[in-house]
Amino acid sequence: MKRDRIRTTENAGCSIQQSATLLGLDTFTVHSLIQRRKLSADVMLWGELAIRRDELQRVLGGRATFPRISGEEI
Repeated sequence: MKRDRIRTTENAGCSIQQSATLLGLDTFTVHSLIQRRKLSADVMLWGELAIRRDELQRVLGGRATFPRISGEEI
């Protein structure tokens, strides 16, 4: 797991819950994948884990489509 700090939720990607939904897994499994270094995650400034969108794309083979976040530029 990366210990890099990231500034905003826009560039952070997805929460553990959102990532689990996209991957079709439960949150426990996503945490397990992070601990086993099969999935990389960043620590947000407030301590919450976030998985970058490009990491989810890698795991899903480029098939992920992400909902648009209000205020996010395309």
